[in-house]
Amino acid sequence: MGIEFKEGAVCFAGGEYLFAPKSTLSVELLDVNLYKINMGDVVNKIDFKLNTIKQGDCIEDSELNTEQKYNDVVEVFKLFGLKPSAAVLNFNSSKSKSLTCVGVELWRGLVTGIEKRKLTYQQIMVIGELKRLELKIEEDKRDNKIVSIADVSAEWARLFENERVKVGDIVSLRYKYDSKQIIHTGKILYLSKRHIMLLKENHDVHLHRCEWIIEKPKTPEELLRERVEKRLKGIIFLTQHHPV
Repeated sequence: MGIEFKEGAVCFAGGEYLFAPKSTLSVELLDVNLYKINMGDVVNKIDFKLNTIKQGDCIEDSELNTEQKYNDVVEVFKLFGLKPSAAVLNFNSSKSKSLTCVGVELWRGLVTGIEKRKLTYQQIMVIGELKRLELKIEEDKRDNKIVSIADVSAEWARLFENERVKVGDIVSLRYKYDSKQIIHTGKILYLSKRHIMLLKENHDVHLHRCEWIIEKPKTPEELLRERVEKRLKGIIFLTQHHPV
């Protein structure tokens, strides 16, 4: 479900609305203070909601002054299941370059009779990039490339011991630290029962120390071996200190 289009917000995550830049053509995500936010981290937040393309959304001629921009926008609309009409697919078919979402179709021009929400080129590009990241995560989950660990303290040992995760996998670790929800997503560079090193999308390397790992339960054979070894050590100790 999409969020309310609050003052141009393209998504909601981490308890705040996030925006596309107004003065640059770069595909960036900004917070209310205009600080750049990593999109890969945003789409993995628990409260992430994308401002989806919907009925009545449109973009005006002034935003589409080149054929490349026009084609970029059409591709994003298609990500949301909209079917371009024949006129839309031909950039030169009409003087008007504006586009409007009508039902499940993308029409040329500003269509009368429906409530319109005017989007900018930058907003559509950022929404499109976030949508692609969402689709990639869904694809990786279907292919078992992403392991989402909702409760690290309860799940990590089981996943590690059952070899559900390995070096090269993309994982999303979610846990609480200082009453805050923390999420780290990336490719595993190093893995042990106590540590995991992730290469994140922004190329940062994050070493996570799993101090709360639940120990693997010992098998009956291991318990028996421990008892025998302990008994043998006791016998050796007595023999050394009380020779016959």
